[in-house]
Amino acid sequence: MTLKDKIVAAEAGDYVVTEQAKNYSVLIIRQKSAERLVLEEISTPKLQKSWKRWVEERAPGATSWVMYEIDLKTDKLLDSYSFTQGGWLYMEEGSHFLTKLLTLPLEKLKPGQRKRIGPAPLTGEDDRRSLWMPQADVYETCWPEDRSRIASSKIHVYFTTSPFPSWIEVHEGHYDFKIRALESGKGLESPRKMFPKRPAQPKL
Repeated sequence: MTLKDKIVAAEAGDYVVTEQAKNYSVLIIRQKSAERLVLEEISTPKLQKSWKRWVEERAPGATSWVMYEIDLKTDKLLDSYSFTQGGWLYMEEGSHFLTKLLTLPLEKLKPGQRKRIGPAPLTGEDDRRSLWMPQADVYETCWPEDRSRIASSKIHVYFTTSPFPSWIEVHEGHYDFKIRALESGKGLESPRKMFPKRPAQPKL
C-alpha cells in the first residue's frame, strides 16, 4: 500500500489541517481523476479558530499558497503554481515532502513494533518501555537515499478514518520531524480558480 492509494480514495473538497513546528498548513483535494490529482496547500504561522472560514476569506496572513498538479500514472509532479509569488515554480521547488511520500511503499507494523514511550535503554539492557498505542493503524516506510537530511530514514505514518495521515514521524539519530493532523473534513471550497495554465511558448 502507498499513501497515494489512500489519497485517491478522497474526494474533491476533502482537506486536512496539519501542524509542524508551530507552522500550520491546509491541504485540499482540488481535483481528482484517474490520471490527475490537483492539490492546494496554504500555510501560515498562526492558529485559526475556523480553518474553513479562513480559507474562504482568502487566507489572510498566509505565507504560502501553492497548487500542485500530479500525474497519477507516472507519479510525477507536472507543475506547481504559487499564488503568493504570482508565478510558476521550478519543478524542484514544487516537489515537497508529501508529494514524494505519496508513492513510498507502506508496511503495516505489528503492535510490538510500534513506537515506545520514553528514552531508549542503554546498550545491552532490556527495553521495558510502554508502547505508544493511539487508536490508529501504523505503517512504516523508508525515505530514499537522495542526500537530503532524512535520506534513508525510517518514517512512521498513522491513519485513523481519514484518507489523510493523522500523524507522520521521522526519527533518525538526533533529528526529529513530526507532522500532526489537527482536523480533517469535507466540502472546503477554495476561492482560487483552478490550476493556472502556463502561457503558450512561441515556436522557434
